[in-house]
Amino acid sequence: MLDLVENEREYTIYNVNFLSFTNGNILSVVIKAVLKEGNTPQRTMIQTYNYDIDNDKIITLDEILKDKNIDKVNVQNKIIETVREKNVNTSILAKQGYNIYVRDIRSDEYLIENIKTFFVGEDGHIFIVFAYGNQNFTETMDILVL
Repeated sequence: MLDLVENEREYTIYNVNFLSFTNGNILSVVIKAVLKEGNTPQRTMIQTYNYDIDNDKIITLDEILKDKNIDKVNVQNKIIETVREKNVNTSILAKQGYNIYVRDIRSDEYLIENIKTFFVGEDGHIFIVFAYGNQNFTETMDILVL
């Protein structure tokens, strides 16, 4: 009888939403997907696309920072500080027995040159998104606003 339970159909719930923003010559598209498959934890995934309309090309975070005269070193320090703060809160909750996603501050995903998930939102604010569900079964994400 246990075999019947293990072989029952698994369900999948999938929901996709998107937003777009236009700031000057930059078109930003944000796609959010929420996926729940069977007994696995729900995950939230974010994908972004940033397009320079005038030059007909994808634009990088580094190019946007240069265009807006934002110092990369200050941004990198803000990213590290934010992730460290989140880890302090996470470790407190983990000690209380909660199942929490733990960030690895040493990961290369936090280096500006490796960040691909960002967008330019309303009023030209830059949003850097660390959607951990893109690679793991988690809904945890960090969003840094510049």
